[in-house]
Amino acid sequence: MSSQPEGDIFVADGHSGQFGAEPPEKTGRILKFDKNGTFIKEWGKIGEGPGEFRTHMPSQWTGRVALCRRPWQSRIQIFDQDGNYLDAYYQFSRISGLFITPDDMLYAIDSESSPDRHPDWQTGIRIGAPRKTESPPLFLRIKPVNPWSRW
Repeated sequence: MSSQPEGDIFVADGHSGQFGAEPPEKTGRILKFDKNGTFIKEWGKIGEGPGEFRTHMPSQWTGRVALCRRPWQSRIQIFDQDGNYLDAYYQFSRISGLFITPDDMLYAIDSESSPDRHPDWQTGIRIGAPRKTESPPLFLRIKPVNPWSRW
């Protein structure tokens, strides 16, 4: 769930599409409500294409909505406030957390990459502007921690 400064609320509905064999009753959509909770609109469906989602989470972003597909799709999709698809960015890896500053800087946390899931990426934090570029975002390596290991 995410809210905009004027009070609109965006809800990501559908955290069951990560396995690729979901039943037809499963959803992959975004719901928009006003500040009083009145339903405004919805968009999206389960899938792999533009405007389609599998396990997604919304983030507010200066008049736009950034939707991170986590972590199986390895992309950030950008929509306007009315749900119109604008763009997608793939340079931020397998995102498990996303923060966007007021000046449009993205901090994408990758806790999901591994040799068996995405061998070309490492876990860590990627910091960069949300635009298509040849140069990769700044990368800060994070040592993976196994919460089940004994000290």
